[in-house]
Amino acid sequence: MIGGHESFGAGGWRRSPVAEALPVLLERKDVSRRPDLGLVLVIDRSGSMSEGEAGLTKLDLAKAAVYQATLGLEQTDQLGIVAFDTFAEWILPVQPLPNLLDIQQALGRFIADGGTNIRSGIEPAAQALAAVNARVKHVILLTDGQAESNYADLIDQMHADGVTISVVSIGADANPALQQIAERGGGRSYRVQTIAEIPRIFLSETVMVAGRDIIEETFVPVVALPAPIVRGLDRLPLLHGYNATEPRPSARTILVTPDGRPLLAQWQYGLGRSVAWTSDLKARWAREWMTWEQFSRFGGDLLDLLLPPQQAEGLSLEAHAEGHQAVFNLTIQNSGLLQQDTQVQGRLLNPDDESFSLDFVQVGVGRYRAVVPVDLPGSYLAQVAVVGGEEPAGTVSGGLVVAYSPEYRTRPDGPNVLREIARTTGGQPSPAPSAVFAPTSQVVGAVREVTQPLLWLALLLWPLDIALRRLALPWEQVRALLGRGGDGSAPVFAAAPRGLPKPM
Repeated sequence: MIGGHESFGAGGWRRSPVAEALPVLLERKDVSRRPDLGLVLVIDRSGSMSEGEAGLTKLDLAKAAVYQATLGLEQTDQLGIVAFDTFAEWILPVQPLPNLLDIQQALGRFIADGGTNIRSGIEPAAQALAAVNARVKHVILLTDGQAESNYADLIDQMHADGVTISVVSIGADANPALQQIAERGGGRSYRVQTIAEIPRIFLSETVMVAGRDIIEETFVPVVALPAPIVRGLDRLPLLHGYNATEPRPSARTILVTPDGRPLLAQWQYGLGRSVAWTSDLKARWAREWMTWEQFSRFGGDLLDLLLPPQQAEGLSLEAHAEGHQAVFNLTIQNSGLLQQDTQVQGRLLNPDDESFSLDFVQVGVGRYRAVVPVDLPGSYLAQVAVVGGEEPAGTVSGGLVVAYSPEYRTRPDGPNVLREIARTTGGQPSPAPSAVFAPTSQVVGAVREVTQPLLWLALLLWPLDIALRRLALPWEQVRALLGRGGDGSAPVFAAAPRGLPKPM
C-alpha cells in the first residue's frame, strides 16, 4: 500500500482484512491520557430523509456514514449522536468510543418523520461538547433541509467554547445558509449530489479533524535496516508528508521518519509478501523523489520487495502425512546455502486460508524437519526460505493433500444400496415425481418389547391382590374404600372372621 489521503488509517482501512495484511499497524500506541477528539454527529431524521435512490434512503446512508466516522476514531476519543426533526433527541450521549454493538443499537432508533429544525439539533451538541475535555471538539451536521438564519449567536458561542462545525448538505437546492454555518463555525461545507458519497465524506471529515493519520512536514528519511533496496543510494531526497502508522514487531522496517514512524516496511504474510510505503509517490509529498535520478531504480526495487526470491538450486522439500500430523523434510544440497548462521523459516497455509509458522529443527547436515498437526481435509501449501544473514538466500515450495475420512468415500455399489433402502422401507427406487408425495395404504407397524413394563405392573398389583384376598372384602366395602358412603357417612370396614365358618 502506498500512502496518501485515501490510504492506511486516513482511507478507512483500520480494523479491516487489508489492515491485517499490512506490515504496519494502523492503531496508535502513543495515546495521551485525555481524549484527543470530541465528536458529535447531528443527523437529520425528518420525513424527507426517507427518500433516496437505488433502493437506499438518505437515512440508510446516514447510518452507514456514522459507522464510517467511527473508523477514523481512536479508543481515547469521545462520540455522541443527536437526531433531530422538529425536536432533537440524544441517540447516543457523548461518551468514550462505544463498541459497534452499542452504535448499531443506537442507529436502530432512527425513524424518518416530522419536520426540520436544524437549530434544535446543533444546540445540545454544542452544549455537550463545551463540557468535554478534548483537544479538538467538532460537530458534523447532515441535513437535506433549509436552514434558518438565526445562527449567529449559537455559532459565536460555539467558537468561544472551542467547538467547530462542518456541514454536509444533500441536494442541489441546499440553502446557502448551511455553507455560512460551516464558514462561521470554522469547519468545512460539503454539498452532496449523490447520497452514496455521504459515508466517504464522514470518514474523510473525521480523519481530517482528528489530524492524526496525516502528518505533513518536511523531513529526510532515515535508514533503519540496511536492506538491498537502500544499498548504494546517495543521500535520500526530502519528503513532505506521510501517513502515521506504528511498526509491526514481526515486520522488517527499512526506512523510518525522524521520530521513528515506519516509512518503508515489508513482511511475509501467508505465502506472500506485503509492503507499505507510507508517503505518496506524487508531487504532493514526494516531489523531490519524482526528479531524483535514482528514483527508477528505487521504484523497481520497491516492486521486487513483493516478489518471492527465486527458487534456489539444491533445495528440496518433501511432505507427507502421518496420522493427524504433516511432516516436512527440507534437504539443502547447495553448499553455498550451508553457512554457520543459516536459518530456515517456513509458513504453512491450511485449507481455510489460515497461515501458520513452520518450525524446522535440524536433524542432520543440510537436513531439517518440521511437524505440524493437520485436522482439516484438503490442500496444505508450504513455503520455506533459507536465510543467510539479512536476506533470504533461497526459497522452495511444497505441499500435501489430506484426504477426507473414509466414511465420506464414494461407494461403487451406491445405486444398489439405495435400492435396498427403498425395498426395506417399503418405498420405490427412483419414483416418478408425482409418486413422491402420493398417499399410501400400507400400514406401517413396529414390534416393541413390553415384557419389562408388564413385569413392573404385575409387581405393583401383586400386594394389592394379596390384600383383597386376605381381607375378603365384599364389593360394597371395596366401593367404600374408594369414597364415602352414599349417605355421606364415613365408610365402615369390618374384618373377615378368621378360620372357616362353622357348619349350620
